[in-house]
Amino acid sequence: MLKHTSKYVSTSHDPYSIHSRKVVMAQVHVPYMGFINFFSAHLSWWDDGFPGQFKRLSNWAADNQIGDVGGTLLCGDFNIAAGSEGYNLVINFNPAESARPFRGALS
Repeated sequence: MLKHTSKYVSTSHDPYSIHSRKVVMAQVHVPYMGFINFFSAHLSWWDDGFPGQFKRLSNWAADNQIGDVGGTLLCGDFNIAAGSEGYNLVINFNPAESARPFRGALS
């Protein structure tokens, strides 16, 4: 493991609150692939803050898609239903396209 860190993606940073969401990130070197960033998340349901949490997570992931990073994996429990708006945000995320993938009204 070359790098590891964690960061709150929720507005709450209280470690005792069920509304706090802290994501862990690790960067590893995979032979023949290069550096891969792994993010492990447990995000809230849509109505409890998912849009803002995913925005912060995706911006963080995009900001780390630099240099020799060959890929990024967003893993975990996203608390979204297949085919939903949140699902589409996740499956359409591409950190290589932009350092700031969301420029819209998501909070």
